[in-house]
Amino acid sequence: MNSGRNGWISGATTGTLAVLLLCGCSERERPTFPTGSGIGVGPEVTVTDPIADTTLTSGATLLIGGTVVDEEGVDTVFFSTVGTQSELPPLGAGGATRVRFSFPLEVTGTPGDTIIFIVYGANVNHVRGDLVRRLIAIR
Repeated sequence: MNSGRNGWISGATTGTLAVLLLCGCSERERPTFPTGSGIGVGPEVTVTDPIADTTLTSGATLLIGGTVVDEEGVDTVFFSTVGTQSELPPLGAGGATRVRFSFPLEVTGTPGDTIIFIVYGANVNHVRGDLVRRLIAIR
């Protein structure tokens, strides 16, 4: 083997390099990411009604429901809609670890429109959880 010229590395160097790479990988800390609710993580939202994106006719009423969970306590649940005149006020949870929500949403619009429903929570430490959304297509 050539010793560094023309892109070749000697056998001794290759063996040393392989050992260094292997040792470096096994000793290095791997990043971890929190899942679910827990300390330092925002509330976990589950929307059960509707369980998935849906299609309805204009004028129909859709029941929106779900649960927000946080071990540190849920402070507020926030709701938002895009594509409809409905305004939904936030729901104060007062530090409860589990909050259920359920309310009717009137589907208004013309065929081809889409309403986007968004919900998320913030815990008592003001850490916001992930957004959960449902698309409601109007036929």
